[in-house]
Amino acid sequence: MQKALTQMNLQVHHVLSDITGQSGLAILDAILAGERNPAVLAQLRHARVQASEEIITKSLVGETISGNIYSPCGSPCRPIVTTKA
Repeated sequence: MQKALTQMNLQVHHVLSDITGQSGLAILDAILAGERNPAVLAQLRHARVQASEEIITKSLVGETISGNIYSPCGSPCRPIVTTKA
């Protein structure tokens, strides 16, 4: 999972201490569901997360990639298409 995030240049796993925690899973689920707006994804952080919404937004700005992203269950998902603004 972290390898896929790194390939997309999404650094959220460096900002959240536990990518499999409540905030990390909420963000990953939204990405897998098709959400691509970093600001919308950052709003999914739990109130107890120390990183600000702005920092999380910056960590979610990535690159377009080719190929498929696979969910933890192994089914293919659409590629991330967020781009740097």
